[in-house]
Amino acid sequence: MNARDYQRWMSAAFLSLEGALATELGTPGRIGMTEDYVRGSFLRGLLISNPTESSRVVREHPAVWAGAHCVRDATHTPGGRPIQHDIAITPKDNDLGLVCEVKWLAQMQTSQVAADIWKLAISRSIKTEAN
Repeated sequence: MNARDYQRWMSAAFLSLEGALATELGTPGRIGMTEDYVRGSFLRGLLISNPTESSRVVREHPAVWAGAHCVRDATHTPGGRPIQHDIAITPKDNDLGLVCEVKWLAQMQTSQVAADIWKLAISRSIKTEAN
């Protein structure tokens, strides 16, 4: 798969997510509209929009560099839950795969959103995360 194939796949999955959110809008109180609901709906969209590659779609995929020392403080060691991407499409042959973060901004959480964006920024490369 190339970048354009991934773009089409993600676009189709997002259309599925939009349908799920539109359905949820009709419920009283919309209490089901949470980040987990959005993440699950997008994951299902990926699975059904490209069934031949669905075995590569995973949820909560650990970042290979999650155990590395903090770039701001080398004495800080990782602890707690490992850093993970919300959704990933695992590499296959020469295909590097894809990682995705899903954010549902129901309230002001600037530092948490910035941390997730930074996590994605340092994992982007023409190489796989392990290189």
